[in-house]
Amino acid sequence: MSGCLLRRFLWLRAGRWTCFITWVVSLGFCLASAAAEPRVHEVAAGETLWTIAESNLGDAYLWPALYRANRDQIVDPAVVYPGQRLTLPEVKPEEREQVRSEALNLLAE
Repeated sequence: MSGCLLRRFLWLRAGRWTCFITWVVSLGFCLASAAAEPRVHEVAAGETLWTIAESNLGDAYLWPALYRANRDQIVDPAVVYPGQRLTLPEVKPEEREQVRSEALNLLAE
């Protein structure tokens, strides 16, 4: 057994030919536990919420979602420190535009 995957092997015999077949079965309980664990990013020197959102969430304007998910660690969204371990939020497609407009409004202030 390797991680959450269980490898099954099967020898088939058809006449004088023998085949070796392998397939992989994913175990449901492993998938459920992996989905429950949040993704985490360790802040490197020079990074900002903007750059972290861009590299991990695919859009720099999603930084407010990153800030909200880590308010217990971040006092000022303009300041993050190397070594901080930030939870990467799951931003649903229908929420992306709302978060982007929030970021644009905050930048306009």
